[in-house]
Parts: sequence; C-alpha cells; structure tokens
Amino acid sequence: MKANWRVQRERGGRMTLRLIRGIGLTLGRRLTISLLWPISLYFCLFAPTARRSSSAFLSRALGRRPNLFQIWRHFFTFAVSLLDRLYLVTSRREGLHIEIEGQEALFGARDSGAGCVLIGSHLGNFDAVRACGLSLGAPLKILMQIEQSPAMMSALYGPHPAWQESVISLGKPDTFLRVNEALENGAFVAMLGDRASRQEKSIPLPFLGSTALFPAGPMLLAALTCRPVVLFFGLYLGKGHYLVRFEPLVGRGEFDGCGRDTAVKAMLSRYAARLEAQCRRTPYNWYNFYDFWHDAWHSAV
Repeated sequence: MKANWRVQRERGGRMTLRLIRGIGLTLGRRLTISLLWPISLYFCLFAPTARRSSSAFLSRALGRRPNLFQIWRHFFTFAVSLLDRLYLVTSRREGLHIEIEGQEALFGARDSGAGCVLIGSHLGNFDAVRACGLSLGAPLKILMQIEQSPAMMSALYGPHPAWQESVISLGKPDTFLRVNEALENGAFVAMLGDRASRQEKSIPLPFLGSTALFPAGPMLLAALTCRPVVLFFGLYLGKGHYLVRFEPLVGRGEFDGCGRDTAVKAMLSRYAARLEAQCRRTPYNWYNFYDFWHDAWHSAV
C-alpha cells in the first residue's frame, strides 16, 4: 500500500503479467476463472487494507455492514474483470456477452460529426466499453495516464498496436491539441473522472453519505471543448455478461453563459450523483480499493 495511488508501483512485473496472460490464453476463460476463486479468497484474507476499504465502501453502498462472502465477491468480481480485459483486448470473446444500453445518447453527436466526450469511472470494466465502442460508428480515443501501469499496458496492449494507437496520453504538452483534433474529426474521446490526486484541482462533493474529492480536470476539458458529455459504465453482471450503459450527462452548450468554475462544479456534481446511484445498483463493480473518502490521495492500492 502507498499513500498516493498515482505513485504506487504495480504489483507484479512484466514477466509475471506475461505469465498470467499465457495461462489465460492457454487454459481459456472457464478454467482460468476457477483459479480466481482461491486467489480472491487469499487476498480477501491476507490483504487487510484492501479488505477494510472494500468493507467501508460496501457498508455505504449496501446500507449495512458486509459479511466475509460479500467482501470476497467484491474481490472476485474485480479479478474476473481483470481477466476479461485480456479476452476483450485479444478479441477472444467466447463466453462473453456485451449488451449495450443507451447508445442513442451518442447518435446525435456521431451523426453531426461534432464528436463527444465520454466520462467513466473505476466502476466496471473500461475495456468492455472500448470493445463495444469500436462498433458504434465513430472513432474512439482513450485519454489515460499510460505511465501509471507500464507493465500492465505492455502485457495487455503491447501485442495489439491498434489498441495502443487509440490512446492519448495525459499530461503531455500536446494532450489538449490531440483531444481537440480528435473531437473535430468526429471522434468519441473517453476518460475516467473519479480519482483525484494531490497534483490537480479537486472539488469536494457529497458521495455515499460523506464528502469525497473529485478531479476537476475531466469536466474542465469537457467545458473547454464545448462538446456534449455522456456518462458510461461497463458493468459485470455475472456469467460472462457485461452491460455497457451510456447516459447523457451534459448537453452541448448547456452551461453557456455560466462562469467556467460554476459550470465545472455543476457538471461534476451531476457526475457524482449518477455515479453514486450506479454504485448502489452494482456495488461489486467498484474497483477503487482504497479509502475514497480520506482525501483521495491517502491509502491507495
């Protein structure tokens, strides 16, 4: 465990992740998932900080203190989601079913060629959204911090240059220019909006019964580009079934005339409220295994 999730080292090096990749591709999804049962139990029993964080979150989302089985289920759902990223990236989707809901929220932006900003979170599987995004009729670009998990990026995406080419790296001098260019060309630009760090401006908002910090950056970018904003989730429902849900969040020009800070806070408040509602519906999809309410840069996995 590290105090700042942005500077925490990855668990496992490239060789370990490549070994896991080889096992998953050799044994297939069904057999590999059977290995996740004891692995999840091990972490449930012997990763006390993550276990406490899971318990704290589930207590808020479920409205009651979770039992050990529910905490194990939380770990297991996370493990399955990680494994399924491998199959989604390699297009080996036997046993996986992806249902799309709410894609009409994207059609107006797609048909106008104006582009659209997609905002997600660490609730669910991002690669499920990416996989279905390739069939939505518009280019999909991913805005992410690739330096945070170089071993994972190499093991998952290294052999698949098409997936790497869809990434726009955060924090580069040309990041905004590349995002704006993609939107001008009618692309969807997707990013995650729930993890704040010490280095960026954050806004405290009510979330699941207390106050949490949310980063202002994603909504600031959406405000600067003046594009519609759509919320997305890639939710694991069990037995290989994923629900990719799109929900309209902010219409184009909705906050015209407002000050920038006022518009960003209003957009972020709406995002936090929708994220909270989805957390209550599908709590085991929450993959922030750290104390989300203790500033957002303390106690990260």
